Amino acid sequence: MKKYLFIASIFLFALSANAQVEVLKFVGKKGSQYGIGFGAGLKFGFPVSEAATATFDANVVLASVKHENFERGIALIPIKIGYLYTLNQTGSGVYIEPQVGYCVYGAVSNDEMDKKVTGFDWAIGAGYLFETGRRTQYGIGLRYETVYFNGGPASFIALRLASFFSFKSRESY
Repeated sequence: MKKYLFIASIFLFALSANAQVEVLKFVGKKGSQYGIGFGAGLKFGFPVSEAATATFDANVVLASVKHENFERGIALIPIKIGYLYTLNQTGSGVYIEPQVGYCVYGAVSNDEMDKKVTGFDWAIGAGYLFETGRRTQYGIGLRYETVYFNGGPASFIALRLASFFSFKSRESY
């Protein structure tokens, strides 16, 4: 119970949040066995300057084995911290975002194995943040992510759409 209260308190004190959906494709040696996947998640950010935000990201990623209906496939729940930096230093425009974290739960079920997936996770993303209002901002981006586990790395490329909801204006800096 204490763990859930701690997590809830982090979310309550977040200065900005975004909901994101993504379409993804697993790549690499074992990536060809999976079809197009989908993901969704929440990202909480703490602006550290006009140009940069420290982030906390939690996602769910799903992809089925090709020509299957999600009876077999891969599911991941990575949690990451990162640093989102806008290149023009305004909080909108082109951005880059390196992230590191841990896949807290996952499962792989395919022709080769059925196993749980947990392990180190890293990602690098780039995209564009549109300036649409004082409290709401939309973004589009690409992300490359890899989760390492004892069955070998699982890597994917994702196209992400996000809607940002800020609880504090960047103009206070």
